[in-house]
Amino acid sequence: MIQMTVAPSPLILTLTLLALVSSLRDASAQGSACASQIKTIEINKATLHYFECGEGEPIVFVHGTLGDLNVFRTQAQTFATGLRVISYSRLYHPPNAPPRAQDVYAVSAHAADLGALVKELKATPAHLVASSYGAYIALLLAVD
Repeated sequence: MIQMTVAPSPLILTLTLLALVSSLRDASAQGSACASQIKTIEINKATLHYFECGEGEPIVFVHGTLGDLNVFRTQAQTFATGLRVISYSRLYHPPNAPPRAQDVYAVSAHAADLGALVKELKATPAHLVASSYGAYIALLLAVD
């Protein structure tokens, strides 16, 4: 058995670290530029927060269970160069109102909200980009 150890030089480590820090800083600045104005919209008797930027075909970002409209900020800036980007916080996710004791967290309600959102924002047909539970919501909307 041959064992190999690869140890990058200090110069390579330093350059990699500088590139990483620079890209994170640039991504943070770009993401905030695209999402600088958070708006609200009434959908199915609830107030949802969203941002949009760019022009062209609509692309809607749908976050997962532990996310909110900020999850896709960096991607939004990139896609906004050629598309109309919309990112929203799903029902009961910050900065939207939290659920009350009688509220039900149902995938069908989230899919209905997504469908109503794209119709209300005149963003149909739309490309849907989603992660985790958000992908389940997008899939359910597509099936409907």
